[in-house]
Amino acid sequence: MTALIAARIGVLVFGFSVFGGEALAVPIGTQGNGNNAVDRHAAATPITVKIPGRFEFYRREGLPGPYRGRANPYRPTVPSVLKGADLYNARCASCHGLMGFGNGQAGGTLKPRPADLAWSLSGPNTKDDFLFWTIAEGGAQFGSNMPAFKKPDLSDGQIWEIVTYMRAAFEGREARATTARDGTQQAAREDPR
Repeated sequence: MTALIAARIGVLVFGFSVFGGEALAVPIGTQGNGNNAVDRHAAATPITVKIPGRFEFYRREGLPGPYRGRANPYRPTVPSVLKGADLYNARCASCHGLMGFGNGQAGGTLKPRPADLAWSLSGPNTKDDFLFWTIAEGGAQFGSNMPAFKKPDLSDGQIWEIVTYMRAAFEGREARATTARDGTQQAAREDPR
């Protein structure tokens, strides 16, 4: 619908913002002769077209059919977590960082920045099928540079091993850090030395 409106008033979409996947559209012409207020306003007013982010898309549309309801076949055993760690380090850490903070060396220049996986995993919408979809399809449809890792790059099993590793390594890390911080602050209040 937004694209149709943009086409009707003659705009050229030329870039994405850093956050939220917005594209700035600049008028390149009008439909009329330019003599009325609507034509003059259209010619003078930039328009912003919003491209929904992954979480917004998921909230509105749910997962695409092939990914909906998929279950991770791996339990977090030592072998599956180690395989997932090797795959994560080879394919994900350069952008998301070794600890999953979104601060990998290659990710520093990306717009939007790579996700902080501890934060992402703490959200109520971050189910295993969502994570599988994210890794498999990448972020191109959301204005992100995250590549798609589905076959032939990674097998379904390898993607599931990465999900298993992410859950084992990063899930709850944010909550543990908050609890530790709060505990330290509480101890300082109780023992003012």
